[in-house]
Amino acid sequence: MIKCRLNNLISISRFPNYFVLLLLLLIWKFWKTNLKDYKNFITGEGGVVEKWLSLGAGGIRLDVADELPDEFLDSLCERVKITNPNAIIIGEVWEDATNKISYGVRRRYLLGDQLHSVMNYPFANLIFEYVLGGDGFKFMD
Repeated sequence: MIKCRLNNLISISRFPNYFVLLLLLLIWKFWKTNLKDYKNFITGEGGVVEKWLSLGAGGIRLDVADELPDEFLDSLCERVKITNPNAIIIGEVWEDATNKISYGVRRRYLLGDQLHSVMNYPFANLIFEYVLGGDGFKFMD
């Protein structure tokens, strides 16, 4: 396990499962001190991202990616590229990610240096609506 001050906060005898990884990502939003320790725990050499990719994970899926700071997404993308250049990073963004503004800042998810793809909920909703008898002209918007 990675040695850092987080070990005093969270006791994990093995690398975290999906639930714990989600919990750690949520803690990011509230973590105001020891930022370097937290960042290293997740995206540093020997961190959570490197561990899971080295065990064969094909990529990372991020819940509520629009709630994570750009600095964290940049660091995550860099570690993924170093560990496995073929791994994919998919972010959950409920709105149109191509022009998403979060906390007053235009997000840069789809410029290639943070996320490789997002879950396109607006498009999926249009498909479901159309299949259930909706109007196909909404796709033009």
